[in-house]
Amino acid sequence: VVFPNPTVLNVTLKITNSDFENLNYQLFDLLGKLINEGKVTNEETIIDMERHPTSTFILKVNDGEKQLKTFKIIKN
Repeated sequence: VVFPNPTVLNVTLKITNSDFENLNYQLFDLLGKLINEGKVTNEETIIDMERHPTSTFILKVNDGEKQLKTFKIIKN
């Protein structure tokens, strides 16, 4: 789950029932450019959106090389 969406400052990625050993996230702009990435180390991960322009972004959650979930994030 990702909330709040739309957002202004940041989004929280909440993951339950998972082993966090290989989890990571990647944030892309609509052109497919990677603009942020990080490890997911606990149930809630805060992703800073404040420095990014108003736009729509794609957030991918991966377990190692396997993509688990994709979210569309709207930044106001």
